[in-house]
Amino acid sequence: MPNNKYFNPTWNAKRSVVADGMFFAELNALFAKELSEQGYSRCQVRQSGTRTEIIIHATNVNDVLGEDKHRIAELTRVVERRCVVGGA
Repeated sequence: MPNNKYFNPTWNAKRSVVADGMFFAELNALFAKELSEQGYSRCQVRQSGTRTEIIIHATNVNDVLGEDKHRIAELTRVVERRCVVGGA
């Protein structure tokens, strides 16, 4: 058996699904709390090999972005700290 970071002999599909669900639930709760006034409805998570994209669906997009995009940068930092996204 190969011994590298991509092969884990104890990998369990059920644990992976549960971990993904917990990540999505925590992310959804965070955005629902932080973006309730901006009309937050849902988020999508797209994962590729090197990066993770989180797409936020809200009615007031400019309020989510914030002045000079400071709000979205703040949300990015919070998500990176809480959920360890993108190797942070």
